[in-house]
Amino acid sequence: MLCKIILLCLVLVNSTVLAQQRPIKIIVPFSPGGQIDLIARELQPILDTDLSVPVVVEYKLGAGAAIGINHVAKATTTDVLLMVLDSTLLTANILAKNSNLEDFRFLSVLGTTSTALAVAKNSTYKNLSAWQNKTINLGTNGFGGPHHYYSHLLQQSIRATIIPVHFKGLGDAMPALLGGHIDAFWGSTATLMPYEQAAKIDIIATLSPDANKLPGLDTIPTFKELGLTKLSMATIWIIVSNTSADPDYVAKVQRVLNKITPKTHPGLYARTNIQPHSGQYKNIQVILRERMKEQAEFVNSLK
Repeated sequence: MLCKIILLCLVLVNSTVLAQQRPIKIIVPFSPGGQIDLIARELQPILDTDLSVPVVVEYKLGAGAAIGINHVAKATTTDVLLMVLDSTLLTANILAKNSNLEDFRFLSVLGTTSTALAVAKNSTYKNLSAWQNKTINLGTNGFGGPHHYYSHLLQQSIRATIIPVHFKGLGDAMPALLGGHIDAFWGSTATLMPYEQAAKIDIIATLSPDANKLPGLDTIPTFKELGLTKLSMATIWIIVSNTSADPDYVAKVQRVLNKITPKTHPGLYARTNIQPHSGQYKNIQVILRERMKEQAEFVNSLK
């Protein structure tokens, strides 16, 4: 009997060790080039080095990110599947009844960024007053997603006809913007700034009320400054995993993630334009539930 117990313990320990030697996957629900992809690529070498296991970025595209998000939410594997999510994207997916907060293990909050509105350099729509009484083809990162929600709020705030045009990500949308096939596009400040610096686009407004504190954004107005208070919100960046993952392995991953700060990894924060938080997002699930109340009207309008 004792031998059987010892054997069982060895099997359990061995299975845990094997699970913790398997690659970690970071699931990205949009095409390469966007903010989620940028953050995932920053996290990849950090986790790879600290955990001494391969870390793979894997793309699961489609359905406004629902395919990628649900791949993590509905997973049954004990392997660790990580996902970097912005708060509005996650709450939109939940409100669409694709997933629940309980489908994810919340590991870390990196901080906040701002989404921005951009037009091509040669555009005649470089300020929102020029949009009045016009029909604007506005690019988004998918039906029902954050950019679609912001387009909805913008439609409520100005006298213009906003027509959302959905893409799989920045990599697909930017050629359309530069080619004149759409009039404007939403994107994170970190992913749009290189195009701004290359004189290909102009960023005309930002959502976060603190965005103008970032280098290069100090002269760009926030929507709040323009009087559009509905479009005043920061994007919270959350790292989640599948609930089916081996809990001991997830705990190791979480310890590494919780050590990531502007002091330990200044390059990550600089390249992603993430602004660190001071603990105000500790109860992130409570905050997400409050945000879902604000988004509910928009999601219901899509049905």
